[in-house]
Amino acid sequence: MEQTMGFRTITYCFRLYCEKDEWLWETKKMYNRVLRFYYEILVQEEGLKELNKQKVMRELEIMSIGTKNGEAPKYPVPFEKVPLYLRRAAINDAIRMYRSFDSGKSHGAHKAEHIDSAPTFYKGMYKDFCSTSVSLKLYNGNKWQWVSCSIDTCDRAFPPAEQILSPTLKLEGKRAMLHVPVKQEVLDVRPAKE
Repeated sequence: MEQTMGFRTITYCFRLYCEKDEWLWETKKMYNRVLRFYYEILVQEEGLKELNKQKVMRELEIMSIGTKNGEAPKYPVPFEKVPLYLRRAAINDAIRMYRSFDSGKSHGAHKAEHIDSAPTFYKGMYKDFCSTSVSLKLYNGNKWQWVSCSIDTCDRAFPPAEQILSPTLKLEGKRAMLHVPVKQEVLDVRPAKE
């Protein structure tokens, strides 16, 4: 039988050291505020659930940002200067949360009241990622700034840059971790039946 090439994703956990710890928390708070905003739109706009994820994202952006031809947004974003890639990460998270809620409605699931999600940093929100440091775009309570943070790979080999996917910031007490999905090639992805 012929072998089929494929991919798997595993997550590396790196310890994050940042001189601006409070900015990590402010970024998480802002991320969750943006996430809550888009989640509430999804709850109100029931018709969006029929669309695929890309179309939902596009509709949410039109409803909250408006269009290039000057059409006013139905739900104007109540935050100043939210970076595009943070907004898109929050929208993706909101879609995931809403779909989970929607699929569980028949079993008595309730709308999420408390949202405490870890921010995902899409490209454009992080740069200069290497085995010793990463620069993150963080919110200081007033504006967004690039901050260089040290990382500890915990003696794990650092993956090649082309295999790194969007990292997620996990905060627990005084500890900050960067969960980094890594795409790895798999030589044989045939079903177990084969």
